[in-house]
Amino acid sequence: MGQLNRGDMSSLPTSKRTMIAALNHKAGCRAWELADFQTALSMHQKGIANLPDDHWSSEYDLSRKLHLSAVEASCALNNITVTKELAQVVVSNSRNQDDKLKGAPIRLALISIPMSMLIA
Repeated sequence: MGQLNRGDMSSLPTSKRTMIAALNHKAGCRAWELADFQTALSMHQKGIANLPDDHWSSEYDLSRKLHLSAVEASCALNNITVTKELAQVVVSNSRNQDDKLKGAPIRLALISIPMSMLIA
């Protein structure tokens, strides 16, 4: 994935970019299993970057998986800023309350998110 991620994906069709995003998720999960949290975060962030502009509506499940996995990796790296940012994106785009509150890293990051965002 490393070499593929070095290229410019912007000219590829959406279906190819979505496939690359899914492959980045798989690679990020593998890096997580190996306790390589920096690589896991990087892979998930690159996957997020390859999603189409409307990914929260067209690729909700993959978007959610990539973002939650990135939250876990950034939390493991004690990168509070990135954890908060990603958690806010998940909360803002979740389709229901259960999706907003799933996952331990999200629960930790929620401490810093204004209550008004959670209720909306």
